[in-house]
Amino acid sequence: MAGASRLLLCTPDVAAAADLHHILRSADIHVSTRTLDEDPSEYLNETDVLLVDAGTDTDAALAFCRRVRRGPASFAGPLLLIAGDSSPVRRLAYLQ
Repeated sequence: MAGASRLLLCTPDVAAAADLHHILRSADIHVSTRTLDEDPSEYLNETDVLLVDAGTDTDAALAFCRRVRRGPASFAGPLLLIAGDSSPVRRLAYLQ
């Protein structure tokens, strides 16, 4: 599995994201799962892709994404946000 993508899945509820974790693992992606409350800086060095599953807490997910982008760890990889709210106001907020 040399060169496999290392993905960090951050979510408000790890148990609720278990199905997504399983799907990613079945695609031979190395996945670590953490909550949005945890400080991701210690894991970002070992991460190629950061996947944020907003679940039912979009505000917390957006705040987490902003902390990562503005944080001292300076994660330069792709940061993807999965959100259930597709209203125009929220869609614009996701891009900011």
